[in-house]
Amino acid sequence: MSIRKGKAYPYGIHVKDMKELCADSPIVKMPAPKKVYISMSQHIGAPAIPIVNVGDKVKLMETSPLSKTKRWRVVTIIEKAK
Repeated sequence: MSIRKGKAYPYGIHVKDMKELCADSPIVKMPAPKKVYISMSQHIGAPAIPIVNVGDKVKLMETSPLSKTKRWRVVTIIEKAK
């Protein structure tokens, strides 16, 4: 049993959830970012081959996590950079 401030808890330390700070706030959908930076370097496997170039305007789709840091997929290339 863990002990905190003189109280014993059978399942570890219980801390306050602090839900009162945002309990009455509605869920707000955030807009997509204007610029997205995707690292092309990898530590494992073959090097990534980008399908878009710097300055291209693309349409992105949010997906389930593809990896730890990737949650977006390029749907179409709207306009190629000049």
